[in-house]
Amino acid sequence: MNEVSHRRFSFGSACIAIGVTPKTLRNWLDREEEIQLDVQRTEGGHYRFSWADIAVLAVVAQIVRGGMTVKRAYQLTGVLRDHIADLARYKNTPLQSLEAGIGALSLGFWPDESGPGFNFLWGLPGLRALGDQSAMKSLTVINPGPIFAAARFRLEEWEEGLDDNEIGPDGQLHGAVMDGAPLPDPGDKPTE
Repeated sequence: MNEVSHRRFSFGSACIAIGVTPKTLRNWLDREEEIQLDVQRTEGGHYRFSWADIAVLAVVAQIVRGGMTVKRAYQLTGVLRDHIADLARYKNTPLQSLEAGIGALSLGFWPDESGPGFNFLWGLPGLRALGDQSAMKSLTVINPGPIFAAARFRLEEWEEGLDDNEIGPDGQLHGAVMDGAPLPDPGDKPTE
């Protein structure tokens, strides 16, 4: 089984993993021209997120915390999304492969001195090439591996406190049913 793309999580679970409020995540997903994830939806219209979705959104959240807009942060995750898509193509990809694979990537960004916005580079060799430039003073480096590991830890710790098929504080059903079995439609119950 490909753990990267097979297992699905509720909207509330994704918020916990990513470290954003439900209002923030809903706002991001409503901006379809800015964030174009292929998040699954149930017949009732409820979001179901894969580990791949959570990895990308956790990195977007971290970049946004660094001062970038959501649109630009999502654009910067292109290299990361391509890497994750490659891993998702395989029949059997364990989460450890996702964590290790994206852990080999690094993104550096810094304010553009010539105007509003940011400059960026993917990869440590490119970041090292900056050397003693003034950009190094305000350089932010993000490694997606530890960001995903933290998101995974938050979600697994939270789910550990729930019994199988229990309604969590996010208003969603959790436990054994979420592990690849058909999902019941929770109706119009709010997820906040």
